[in-house]
Formats: sequence, structure tokens, C-alpha cells
Amino acid sequence: MGSLAPCSSLLPSRVISLIIDRITLMVKPVLDLCWTESPVFQQINCLLNLLFRLIREYPDLHVLVLDQIYVLVKSLSYMHDNLVITTEADASIRDNVDLKGEKSRTIRSKLLFIVYRFLVAFLENLSEAGAISTEVFDKVKLLVELVSQSNLFECYTYTLYSLLLHCRIIWVNLAHGSEGSCNLDKNSGVSHLMEHEFCTIECAKRMLTENNKWPAYRVGIYAACQGAWLTATFTFKQLVPKVHSISCCCWMRSLVQFSDSERRLKSLLLTKQGLETNKFDLILSSNDLGEISQDSASNIREHINSRELTAVYDGLCSSLATLNGDFKLGQTFYFQRSFLSLRAKVLGAVVDIVKVLENIQFDQHSITNNEQVGYLVSLKKCIQISVQLKRLSQEFDLVTKSFIDMDRKSSGIISELALSCSLLAFCTGFSLYIPSLIESVSIFSLGTTENNLDSMLIRNLIGRLGASNHEISATLCLLLNPGGKPIDCFHLQSRIQACKVGSVAKDILSVCSSVVLGIFGLKSKANGVHNVEGLSQATKDGLQLLYSILMKWMQIPFRTPKYFFKFRPCLGSELFAVSETRNPDAIYVSSGFNLSLNLCLQLRNVPPDIRVQLKNLYCIVYSGASFQEPREGGENKEQKQAWEADDIVEMNEKLLQYVTECSTKKSNKRRRGKNDGECVSSFARFELNERGQGFSSCLLDVSAFPVGTYRVKWYSCCIDSQGNCWNLPSLNAGPVFTVQKS
Repeated sequence: MGSLAPCSSLLPSRVISLIIDRITLMVKPVLDLCWTESPVFQQINCLLNLLFRLIREYPDLHVLVLDQIYVLVKSLSYMHDNLVITTEADASIRDNVDLKGEKSRTIRSKLLFIVYRFLVAFLENLSEAGAISTEVFDKVKLLVELVSQSNLFECYTYTLYSLLLHCRIIWVNLAHGSEGSCNLDKNSGVSHLMEHEFCTIECAKRMLTENNKWPAYRVGIYAACQGAWLTATFTFKQLVPKVHSISCCCWMRSLVQFSDSERRLKSLLLTKQGLETNKFDLILSSNDLGEISQDSASNIREHINSRELTAVYDGLCSSLATLNGDFKLGQTFYFQRSFLSLRAKVLGAVVDIVKVLENIQFDQHSITNNEQVGYLVSLKKCIQISVQLKRLSQEFDLVTKSFIDMDRKSSGIISELALSCSLLAFCTGFSLYIPSLIESVSIFSLGTTENNLDSMLIRNLIGRLGASNHEISATLCLLLNPGGKPIDCFHLQSRIQACKVGSVAKDILSVCSSVVLGIFGLKSKANGVHNVEGLSQATKDGLQLLYSILMKWMQIPFRTPKYFFKFRPCLGSELFAVSETRNPDAIYVSSGFNLSLNLCLQLRNVPPDIRVQLKNLYCIVYSGASFQEPREGGENKEQKQAWEADDIVEMNEKLLQYVTECSTKKSNKRRRGKNDGECVSSFARFELNERGQGFSSCLLDVSAFPVGTYRVKWYSCCIDSQGNCWNLPSLNAGPVFTVQKS
């Protein structure tokens, strides 16, 4: 269907009604004959896809679409039933209606699931268009109530539709509002969600009672992806004793710890808004969940303190530790562990910020000498946290480029998390953009962290904003010092992923606007002040701004990517190395000489349905005098996971630079890296054969290494047929070599 020509809304309105009527007519014979498998299901999918494309052309008709979907669902509920059952008095009649048994129930539920997937995409589209309104919310609520009042569908279907009200895009508009589009009362709206979640959990209980374990697990997944953390925690907790293998049990326990941590954080944020959550947490105090609800955040506090956030952080760390158990996970949970690790690091940085802010007396007007020094120490700590957050944003970038089979929505969520980290890094480093403040830090010999850090933070943020907001990007450029390096907003940085403007990205942009305006106000105020008292007040104002922005930042909905629940060994590579020595079982080099290595790079876990064709492989190998280790550790040393490495960002940037040079030069003779004083590195290029292998060689300048045994570390990447660069997770430890006396 091509682009529709502009016309009055009458024709498209009629087309929408015709599509729903057509689906209704198609459904009738399927129910009459109890066809559980029928081509009609695919045809209905096609018609709903047509409806989706139509509504994208005519977004003003979204209310009509919801009305028609309601009519369709109602017809599915009452087809072959002359009684319209809506009241409690009709319950006995409803229970006695014979609708050809379980087959009819299965067919209706299958049809309703198709409609559900359409509704999820439909609401996402409305969110991107900024069209979520009170009317939309009310109609979705009516639809959910319609499904819940009928006993003609499977319990799984009830639960899915119940979770529609927890859809993150509706949550965004309830909790934060959408400028001019949604005027729902936040307290009553969020309270409605909390009350409604009780019904969702009741549905989950019924499923577990009926021993429908797989459907219940899928409900837990949907709940986690939609941010219904109470339902997710309850469901996963009930499933723990129902799994038997060690790996599955550890996965379930990890999910419980993860979802309960997010549940506690969400509850904590609600109490910050002044909402009573005692009733919300009451379910988790039952015997169903045992010890995991002991640290409830039901008390309303004026401020979120570090102790409460630390409890959430500890829960995330426990979730990661559970997956890092003493059993052989292989690469099955590689993405899950890296994602949990990054999530915990981000929250850990937030805890550090809150600890800094807790020491500031914002309501105190006079500032003592000790407080003046304390403010400067706080600025120094904020700068350090800012560097940490910037690095985390880059690690999220690496995640999007390390899993080739990741779906686009999951990749978009990771990009949003990277943007969110970059924004908080920019805000936490507010003093870097105000010369008088950063000079004060230097005067007290507190030092700075990196040269041109202000430029790096701004460049990092602008690269993620992309074309979403030129005004913010242009304003950010004005914050650079006159002597700073010029910003190139459009240079090639494949590791930085510009965010698509969706509901969450819009929320981030809103906070970003507040940050930029606030920092410009601070800078203007501080530029006119030259005494110590005035600078101390400017510092205090900056920390107050940071607190205000942090509270807004924490309200940005956290999204779990669907890919988090996908299990298959990750596509990665293994590196094997030999040298021309007399001992074939080890690698030796004489002191004062360079180390020559013959390399084999082997792809592992290549999925049969991979969507790209891999061509060339590239690798960076490096070592340093600090990489020395006991020889008995040797090749059997456990591989340190990528998310635990402290050099992953820097080394992958070097590798990317090498790949870029290789793609722009006709010949490639440079294989040797630089000796930066701390480590020596070298690069290699591999041509992939039909076995997924590549062979090459490199030379490491280890002539200055003392006698001893050293580990070679490495990272690799590949180029696909479309010219995209992908990281390849390292699936084995690098080789060990020994420097001997000459």
C-alpha cells in the first residue's frame, strides 16, 4: 500500500470500518468449525498490518481505531451468544454458556493475541506522534475491562491485556505527562495502575495454579518489558521451585533479584512523588515472596537517600552474582550478564552522586570556610563520577555493536540507555563548563581528570542526540571554552548511536533541555562573581541544580530489552597463537627481542539464520609489564569477562581507528601498534574462510619487558557485507608468553 493521497477523513474512516467488518466475518467460520490452525490467522495479520499503515497516514483517526478494535473484541467475546454478559448477576449464566469447549477458548485467545500485538505497535506509534491522551487511556482501560469480564479467553490472554495498562508509553504519560497531550492526574492515574496490578497478579496466580508454567513465564517477560515489576517479581518467584536444572534455577533466581530491585526502585520513586505505596508493597510481604520484600520503601521521604538506593544496587549486584555461579554457563547468558553489570554500574554512579549531595545543606544561607572547601571537594567527586558515566555510555554503545542478532527495538533501548548515561555525565560535570568554578578546584590542588573533558562530554552527548533536536545541539556547542577543540557533530563515530525519538527519548530530551538552561543560568551568574563567597554560592546552586535534574532523570522509565530474554550462545571469536620456538607447547622470547606471533582467529556460535554476511576480521593484541602473572596460572586462567575489563572502551576505539584506516587506504602494511609506555599493541587483519577462520601474524615490541611470564590480551571485530563494523566478544583468554634471559 503506497502513500495515500490527501482527502477528507470520511474515506479512511470507512476503510477502517470495512477492515474490522472483514475480520469479524472471517472469524465466524473459524469459530464455527473450531479450526485451531487456519490460514485465516495470517490473513487477519495482513489486514491489521494494513490498518496500521493506514493509521500512520491518518493519525487523527486513532480514537476511531480504538473504538473499532473494541467492537472487534466485543464480537469475539459474545459471538454465538445471544446474551450480553456484563454484570455480576450474569456470572452464573456466563459460566454455563457452552462455546464448544477448550478449542473455542484457544481460538479466541489466539485471535485476541494477534489483536494484542497490533495494539502494542499502535500505542507505540501514538507515543512517537505525541498523541497519547486521556481519551486514549480511557479507551484502552475499557478494552482491558472488556477482556477481563469475559470467561471465554485463556488466563494468559487476560494477563497480557491487563499488562497493556502498564505499557511503558502510558506509564510515561501518567507519571511525567506529555506536553499538551495528556492531562491525566498523576496521582490518581498511577494509583489506578497500582490497584490494577492486583488484578494482573490474580491472573498470574490462576495460571500458576493451573500449572501453566510456560505461559506464566512469558507473562513475567511481558511484565518486565512493560515495567510491571510487581507482577514480574511475583511470577518469577513462583516459578523458581518449578524448574529443575541448575542453570534454569539460577536464571529464575537472578530474574527475581533483578525484577525486585527494579520494583523497589519504582516504589521508591513513587514515594518521592508523595504517593502511598504501602498497599503496593503489601503483596510482596506475603509468604509468596518471603524474604525479598524485607526492605520495603513504603515510607514517604522528602529525599531519596543513598541507603535506600544502595539496597537496590545490592539487589542488582546479587542478580549478576547469581548468574556468575560456579556452574558452566558458557556463553548462554553473555548478554544478560553484561546488561546487568552495566545497569548496576549506572545505579552505583547514581548512589555516588546522592552521597555527594547528602552532605550539602541546601537550606542553610551562610557558608562557612569548611563548607567552601567541602563544596570544592564535592565538585571534584562529581567530575570523577561524570567521567565514569561517560565511559558507561560508551560501554552501552559497544553492547549494541556486539550482538549481531539483536532486534532493532532492543538495540534502540540500549541506545536510549547510552543517551541517558551521557546526559547524566554531562550534568554531573556542570562545573567544567564554568571557568571560574573549575579554576577554584585547581587552586585548592584538587586537580582535574582529563584534558578537554568538557569537550568530550559535550561531543558525546551531541553525537547521541543526532537530528532529534538541532536547537539543543547548537546550544551545547556554545558551552565550549573559546580555547577548546572545535566540535564536529557529524564525524564518523560508529560506536555512538543516535537515538530514535520515541516516548522515552522525548523524556530524555525534556530533561536535557532543563539541564542546558540550568547550566547557562549558572554560567551567567558565576561569570559576574569574583569573590570566594560568590563562587561558593554558585557551587551550591550548581549542586542544587544537579539534585533537581537527578530527580527528573530518575523518573525516566527504565526499559528491559526483549533481547534480554533471548538465549543462545553469543556469536564471538577465539584467538589462538603460536610462535616459532623450539617448544611447541609454550611461547618464549629472549629478553631484549620482539615477540612474533602467528595468529588464528576462529568464529564461534555463528547462527544459521544470521542476517548479515561477515567478511574481514580484525584484531588488536596487546600486553604490558603489569600483565605479569605466575606461570602456573598459564593457559588455564579463567577468562575475565569483557564487562569486567577496565580498558574495553579505549582498546576498541583503537581497533576501530585501525579498521577505518584499513578501509580508506589502498594498501595495508601497518600491523604494529604504538608503545605508549604502559602497554605495547599490534593489529592484525584476517580474511575469513569457509570454516569461519582467519590467519595472520603480528609483532609485539616486548624488548623492554623484564624476565617473567605475561598475558596477551585482545579484542576483535568484523566487517559485514554492508560495511558495518561489529565487535566480536572474546570467548577465550589470550595466550601467555615467557620472557627468558638472553
